[in-house]
Amino acid sequence: MSKPIIYRGYPYVRTAMSVVLPQVVRHDWGWWSSDHQRMHIQTVDKKSQTGPNVIHVWLENMGVRTFQVDTKDADKLSRHEVQTLRDTVAHWRGMIEGMWTAWVIEKNWLTYSLVDDLITLSVYTVHNSFQRQLSIRQDIGLAESYAANITQDDLKLDPDHAALVLRRHAPPGRQIHVALPDVLWLDP
Repeated sequence: MSKPIIYRGYPYVRTAMSVVLPQVVRHDWGWWSSDHQRMHIQTVDKKSQTGPNVIHVWLENMGVRTFQVDTKDADKLSRHEVQTLRDTVAHWRGMIEGMWTAWVIEKNWLTYSLVDDLITLSVYTVHNSFQRQLSIRQDIGLAESYAANITQDDLKLDPDHAALVLRRHAPPGRQIHVALPDVLWLDP
């Protein structure tokens, strides 16, 4: 049974974790299943899961890529350790963003709506929420004849591929998967 944790004044129960970067600068890095609605990594190894040893690193701010050690944790890593972690995150960022995107889909922190040929993706449900829009014709590149027939019911989110699926009722080879990491997470 998980015990309630108070973090920054908010209670939550940690039920499961993902280890994304094992053994980088003395720690395993990942996230908890009930964690923040903002892409991040934090220490998840046994000695640094909670309390004064936990370290958070934010990897986006409202969908814009960043690398920022939480201000309350800045003195817990040396300058060299921060640079090593930054370089490791840069090397594995594509994988991390794909895993986080799948996570966001699984947690129902990503929704979509369709008006005309414009798909609006809404990410997160709290203070850090943001939206991205995709035109079926211009951004996805579907021909007018196909785009005109796409309805809300033809869309679904696919966490296994971190993608938005168009024509979800079509046979697998005729469905269109739009990879979401590069749609959601933008360079500054």
